[in-house]
Amino acid sequence: MTQIVFIDEGLVIMLESELPAPALAEAIGCGGWIMPAALAAALGQPAPRLRVVRLGRLVIISSAEPHEPVEIPAGVPLLELSPRQRQVLQGLADSLTNKEIAARLKLHPRTVELHVSAIKHRFGTNSRMQSVLRGVALGLCKLKA
Repeated sequence: MTQIVFIDEGLVIMLESELPAPALAEAIGCGGWIMPAALAAALGQPAPRLRVVRLGRLVIISSAEPHEPVEIPAGVPLLELSPRQRQVLQGLADSLTNKEIAARLKLHPRTVELHVSAIKHRFGTNSRMQSVLRGVALGLCKLKA
């Protein structure tokens, strides 16, 4: 069972699919996925192009349409990440494992674990997915198209 989360402009819809996460993400990415009626009704017509990212058994979908930048209210401290933490966060957004991120950045996997932990602490999140979503909202990383 694959969990699907659709996120777009304040709209969050959670769905489930019998398809395995890799197959579902591939189908969505190439346009071969038939959108459930509940999601199609919420989005209206014509249905937007979708971008997708897979995190384990979770598939996150959002509109591929460009959005206005997220505005951070005055008085909220900016969440700064080091350049290396931003690279690790982008690896998370690309659905890479710690070992894959380590290989990409030529780091030890334990170093990547420490960066992931620091990112979660900085963002006040409990999971990799929450960190990616916060990073996307703040414009610090991008989901794969």
